[in-house]
Amino acid sequence: MAARFGISRLTGLMAKSSRRREAAAKKAAELYQAAKGSVGLKQTWIADRSRLKMYLEEVKHSEKQLKDIEKQMKRLLEEVPYAKSILSIHGVGVLSCAVLLGELGDPSNFNNPKQIIKYTGYDPQENDSGKA
Repeated sequence: MAARFGISRLTGLMAKSSRRREAAAKKAAELYQAAKGSVGLKQTWIADRSRLKMYLEEVKHSEKQLKDIEKQMKRLLEEVPYAKSILSIHGVGVLSCAVLLGELGDPSNFNNPKQIIKYTGYDPQENDSGKA
Protein backbone atom coordinates (compact mmCIF):
# COMPACT_ATOMS: atom_id res chain seq x y z
CA MET A 1 0.00 0.00 0.00
CA ALA A 2 2.83 2.43 0.82
CA ALA A 3 4.30 1.74 -2.61
CA ARG A 4 1.01 2.71 -4.29
CA PHE A 5 0.77 5.88 -2.19
CA GLY A 6 3.74 7.57 -3.80
CA ILE A 7 6.67 8.92 -1.85
CA SER A 8 5.54 12.56 -1.75
CA ARG A 9 2.08 11.69 -0.40
CA LEU A 10 3.61 9.28 2.09
CA THR A 11 6.08 11.95 3.26
CA GLY A 12 3.22 14.43 3.70
CA LEU A 13 1.16 12.02 5.79
CA MET A 14 4.12 11.05 7.95
CA ALA A 15 5.13 14.68 8.51
CA LYS A 16 1.55 15.54 9.48
CA SER A 17 1.29 12.78 12.07
CA SER A 18 4.85 12.76 13.38
CA ARG A 19 6.42 14.74 16.18
CA ARG A 20 9.73 14.62 14.30
CA ARG A 21 8.65 16.21 11.03
CA GLU A 22 12.22 16.75 9.83
CA ALA A 23 12.85 13.01 9.86
CA ALA A 24 9.63 12.23 7.96
CA ALA A 25 11.20 12.41 4.50
CA LYS A 26 13.93 9.93 5.42
CA LYS A 27 11.49 7.54 7.10
CA ALA A 28 9.05 7.82 4.19
CA ALA A 29 11.81 6.91 1.73
CA GLU A 30 12.77 3.88 3.85
CA LEU A 31 9.15 2.77 4.18
CA TYR A 32 8.55 3.28 0.47
CA GLN A 33 11.55 1.11 -0.45
CA ALA A 34 10.52 -1.59 2.02
CA ALA A 35 6.96 -1.55 0.67
CA LYS A 36 8.14 -1.93 -2.90
CA GLY A 37 9.85 -5.20 -1.98
CA SER A 38 7.15 -6.58 0.30
CA VAL A 39 4.43 -9.03 -0.53
CA GLY A 40 1.69 -6.64 0.56
CA LEU A 41 -1.92 -7.47 1.30
CA LYS A 42 -2.30 -9.81 -1.67
CA GLN A 43 -1.08 -12.76 0.38
CA THR A 44 -2.72 -11.79 3.68
CA TRP A 45 -5.58 -13.79 5.09
CA ILE A 46 -9.04 -12.26 5.11
CA ALA A 47 -9.13 -12.33 8.91
CA ASP A 48 -5.95 -10.25 9.07
CA ARG A 49 -7.46 -7.66 6.72
CA SER A 50 -10.59 -7.56 8.82
CA ARG A 51 -8.62 -7.15 12.01
CA LEU A 52 -6.51 -4.38 10.47
CA LYS A 53 -9.65 -2.55 9.33
CA MET A 54 -11.11 -2.85 12.83
CA TYR A 55 -7.92 -1.47 14.42
CA LEU A 56 -7.85 1.47 12.02
CA GLU A 57 -11.48 2.25 12.85
CA GLU A 58 -10.61 2.15 16.56
CA VAL A 59 -7.74 4.57 16.00
CA LYS A 60 -10.02 6.96 14.10
CA HIS A 61 -12.62 6.72 16.86
CA SER A 62 -9.99 7.39 19.54
CA GLU A 63 -8.70 10.41 17.61
CA LYS A 64 -12.25 11.80 17.41
CA GLN A 65 -12.72 11.26 21.15
CA LEU A 66 -9.46 13.08 21.89
CA LYS A 67 -10.54 16.02 19.73
CA ASP A 68 -13.89 16.15 21.55
CA ILE A 69 -12.17 16.06 24.94
CA GLU A 70 -9.81 18.84 23.89
CA LYS A 71 -12.80 20.97 22.77
CA GLN A 72 -14.44 20.40 26.16
CA MET A 73 -11.20 21.33 27.94
CA LYS A 74 -10.96 24.51 25.87
CA ARG A 75 -14.54 25.48 26.81
CA LEU A 76 -13.83 24.83 30.48
CA LEU A 77 -10.58 26.82 30.38
CA GLU A 78 -12.53 29.84 29.13
CA GLU A 79 -14.07 29.98 32.62
CA VAL A 80 -10.73 29.71 34.45
CA PRO A 81 -8.89 32.91 35.42
CA TYR A 82 -5.36 33.15 33.98
CA ALA A 83 -6.06 30.48 31.33
CA LYS A 84 -6.39 33.04 28.53
CA SER A 85 -3.02 34.56 29.46
CA ILE A 86 -1.32 31.19 29.63
CA LEU A 87 -2.81 30.09 26.30
CA SER A 88 -1.47 33.27 24.68
CA ILE A 89 2.09 32.00 25.25
CA HIS A 90 3.54 30.62 22.01
CA GLY A 91 3.70 26.83 22.13
CA VAL A 92 1.29 26.38 25.04
CA GLY A 93 -1.80 24.43 24.08
CA VAL A 94 -5.01 23.48 25.81
CA LEU A 95 -3.61 20.32 27.38
CA SER A 96 -0.45 22.01 28.70
CA CYS A 97 -2.47 24.88 30.13
CA ALA A 98 -4.95 22.54 31.83
CA VAL A 99 -2.16 20.42 33.33
CA LEU A 100 -0.28 23.50 34.56
CA LEU A 101 -3.33 25.04 36.22
CA GLY A 102 -4.45 21.67 37.55
CA GLU A 103 -1.10 21.09 39.24
CA LEU A 104 -0.43 24.69 40.22
CA GLY A 105 -3.85 25.77 41.34
CA ASP A 106 -4.38 29.52 41.59
CA PRO A 107 -1.25 31.31 40.33
CA SER A 108 -2.09 34.30 42.55
CA ASN A 109 -1.04 32.15 45.53
CA PHE A 110 2.55 32.76 44.44
CA ASN A 111 4.35 36.07 44.92
CA ASN A 112 6.85 35.69 42.08
CA PRO A 113 7.86 33.31 39.27
CA LYS A 114 10.73 31.84 41.33
CA GLN A 115 8.22 30.42 43.79
CA ILE A 116 6.38 28.69 40.95
CA ILE A 117 9.65 27.26 39.63
CA LYS A 118 10.55 25.90 43.06
CA TYR A 119 7.03 24.54 43.60
CA THR A 120 7.14 22.64 40.33
CA GLY A 121 10.57 21.20 41.14
CA TYR A 122 12.44 22.77 38.23
CA ASP A 123 14.86 24.78 40.36
CA PRO A 124 18.14 22.83 40.50
CA GLN A 125 19.56 25.05 43.27
CA GLU A 126 19.70 23.79 46.81
CA ASN A 127 18.05 26.17 49.27
CA ASP A 128 18.88 25.42 52.90
CA SER A 129 20.26 27.20 55.94
CA GLY A 130 23.52 25.25 56.01
CA LYS A 131 22.77 23.87 59.46
CA ALA A 132 22.54 20.12 59.89
